[in-house]
Amino acid sequence: MQYNNVWDYRHSAKEALTKEAWDYLEGGAGDEHTVQHNRAIFNQYSFRPKIPSKIVDKINTDVSILGIKRELPILLGPVSPLQLFHSGGERAQVQGASDANTVAVCSGHSLAKIEEMGSWNGRKWLQLYSTVDAAHNYEIIDRACRAGYEALVVTVDAFHKAIRDRDLKNSFKLPSGIGFGNYPVKSYRADGSIELLPLGWDDLTSILEYSEIPVIIKGVLSPDDVKLASEIGFSGVVISNHGGRQLDRASTTLDVLQELRGVSRNGFDIYIDGGFMRGVDILMALALGASAVFLGRAYVYGLVVAGGSGVSDVVSILMNELTNAMRQIGVSSISELSSELLTKNNCTFTI
Repeated sequence: MQYNNVWDYRHSAKEALTKEAWDYLEGGAGDEHTVQHNRAIFNQYSFRPKIPSKIVDKINTDVSILGIKRELPILLGPVSPLQLFHSGGERAQVQGASDANTVAVCSGHSLAKIEEMGSWNGRKWLQLYSTVDAAHNYEIIDRACRAGYEALVVTVDAFHKAIRDRDLKNSFKLPSGIGFGNYPVKSYRADGSIELLPLGWDDLTSILEYSEIPVIIKGVLSPDDVKLASEIGFSGVVISNHGGRQLDRASTTLDVLQELRGVSRNGFDIYIDGGFMRGVDILMALALGASAVFLGRAYVYGLVVAGGSGVSDVVSILMNELTNAMRQIGVSSISELSSELLTKNNCTFTI
């Protein structure tokens, strides 16, 4: 089969997975309004193309990530458990990211050991979930630094178990052999899940001061949180509602992006996730002030179908769509983008 877009990969992924695995991937909290709104929000924005000041053949997609020029405004966000979707798991994610010349943000809930993932070729960041064993959290940071991860992504929006109707209806449990490779026994609940510890600003500041690598906070939607993170010295935030998987009726990320960019200092990275399936979606986020976009479900569709090569192909498809859209609106580099290229309308239909 020829895969022309992410939706093609999604169609094949649905056919390949069991109903339980598919519902786990696609499902969200409650009535899944947030999952739906993460896609519908893109329909509320339209581009206003302009006549370019000069015609150029080459499109420049360079962005600054952690102060370093990178060619792609796309990163592979943390998803777990990847073995549920492909036997290659985290290795296939990292391979796909490396082949696409981007960053793999490895999940804190990975099956593979931190050191094993760190030894694979490619640029990697590590997600940190805070457990009830505080000493273990700092041990994770030490291991990440020693293993060569470039940054730490601390997730703050998933400490409490979500109510996901699809999983409850399916009596979903992780298959035997798929679990968490980096947690001590004391962190496990009786049902096999991990007991996480909510983090306040004192805890986050301690992590920032302890870490030898840049720290980014993931799961932020409030301007007060972005402003404080920027002032304290974090390297950035990921605007995220956890793909609609934690709190139904949470704000959509694209809708708050411009406001959150406005309260941060210069040089502060603002990443975003939530429903990105097309290159034009990514272009909208960049025009509204995002430093780069985290993919989630989109690259997992490629993973299901073709492992690491499917992951890299999804990134390639999105980059081709992105550069084409940039030509269509009359810009030749990401630096030329601004919110003036967009208009917001009242269209609310869902894709």
